[in-house]
Amino acid sequence: MAIKLKKRLGEMLVEKGLIDQMQLQSAIGRQKQWGGRFGANLVKLGYISEITLIKFLSNQLKLPCADLAKIRFTPSAYSLITMEVAKKYHIIPIETRDDGSRKILFLAMSEPTNMLALDEVSFLTGMTIRPVIATDSQIGKSIDKYYNNRDWVEIEPLSEKITTAEEASPEIIHEVTMKEKKAIQKKAKSVAKNPELLALVRVLVKKGLITRDEYIKEIEQLKD
Repeated sequence: MAIKLKKRLGEMLVEKGLIDQMQLQSAIGRQKQWGGRFGANLVKLGYISEITLIKFLSNQLKLPCADLAKIRFTPSAYSLITMEVAKKYHIIPIETRDDGSRKILFLAMSEPTNMLALDEVSFLTGMTIRPVIATDSQIGKSIDKYYNNRDWVEIEPLSEKITTAEEASPEIIHEVTMKEKKAIQKKAKSVAKNPELLALVRVLVKKGLITRDEYIKEIEQLKD
């Protein structure tokens, strides 16, 4: 699967007025000194937000974005690659789907043009890879949370609506207000106290019969 940007990311961001030439050179200099991904260096320098960056990539590459705080990761998906590979390319498998005679793996990436990562994961899994754009911070926390079994690690939900290409994907980013975020966290804690209810909700979500948002909405209506 070949994905190419006609121009370098930095040049395109400058053309769109999202950063200026001085910021571009500063980010390049930081990358040369400290390493890391170019986009991540822009974010660390405060020149652009993660959401603006992945929104830009989504529009340019016509790829979906995912809010990893809303993805229910399963061992059968993320264990398809080792933690070493996940850290090496800063990626994490989201889910697999059958498409006729082939299997498709949706792979969360902050740099979906990294052909080495796409090729290696495709080779390791024997699957067709579909990149899904996600933020650096959410990917990093997801790797830590799921590969290291650290349930206490919190993945902050994204809070800006993003328009992406119409492509089958896990969950597309949508607006989450602070009020909604607190409500979701409160409901999650109450459900966790009831293991039978928690198990039922997980089964329904896994089978695609309900979404987390639908569950929260129904609870709120019952309260009213």
